[in-house]
Amino acid sequence: MKSVMWTYEQWLAPNIDDPYAKSLSITTGLLMEHVAARIESEGQALWDDNRDLRSVLIAISPAVPNVSAEIEEVLARRFVGEGEYPSVDKLVDEAESLRRVLTHSIDALWEHEDQCAHALVREYLSRQLMREARWMADVFVGKPRR
Repeated sequence: MKSVMWTYEQWLAPNIDDPYAKSLSITTGLLMEHVAARIESEGQALWDDNRDLRSVLIAISPAVPNVSAEIEEVLARRFVGEGEYPSVDKLVDEAESLRRVLTHSIDALWEHEDQCAHALVREYLSRQLMREARWMADVFVGKPRR
């Protein structure tokens, strides 16, 4: 990806004169940066996020008794086989399952006054946003848009 970006930035983008095409070129360059950052960071971020979310679900399970069976079920599920390399697709499958249960837990927390559980969820969501910022925000901040 980096070599494609280099070629694009060194040979293609500088030779675009039309203002509309130049604008499209800048957008394309930003999207390539987004993809490169995602390739570099997403696997580890998903791995870290899934471990983090598992610990949060364990901690909040007592506060959401009507969801605790679902929490136990998703925590017991094996998304990656023993000794298997965790591909991004498998990490995404795990993340989707864990986040679905988190959403159900958040819905259930509206019925409870457990401030500790609420705080754990808010803190987790903040950490999740920080992990994803590398490819969701950082590559776009301070860059020209046109």
